[in-house]
Amino acid sequence: MKSANPTVVIIDDDNGVRNSVRFLLELDGFAVEDFGSAASFFSKCDLENIDCLIVDQSMPETTGLTLTAQLRAIGSKLPVILITALPDPEIIEQARGVGIYKVLRKPFPDNVLPKLILEAIAAKP
Repeated sequence: MKSANPTVVIIDDDNGVRNSVRFLLELDGFAVEDFGSAASFFSKCDLENIDCLIVDQSMPETTGLTLTAQLRAIGSKLPVILITALPDPEIIEQARGVGIYKVLRKPFPDNVLPKLILEAIAAKP
């Protein structure tokens, strides 16, 4: 059974980022799962029980853009927020092309992400 609180999944190869974002979101009442790679996410996660994804752009085996494109290819409309230290115009344009809700520059203020997640969930088609 789905939790009453929104469920957010964080996919980032950096343990420190995952732990920090997880802590921040749990303080705000979100249910959180996290994965260190796209492969572990796809092998262990149930897409039906997720409300929003937070995905790092730069990971060793794939990118956040590629992961999102894979989700779209299987029909998922799951809201995705892409986090990156280098949000250049090309990444932002590609993010729009695969239906990413927002590109967020790391590091970001603590109060920004929870609000964006709720907005992304509310805007889900």
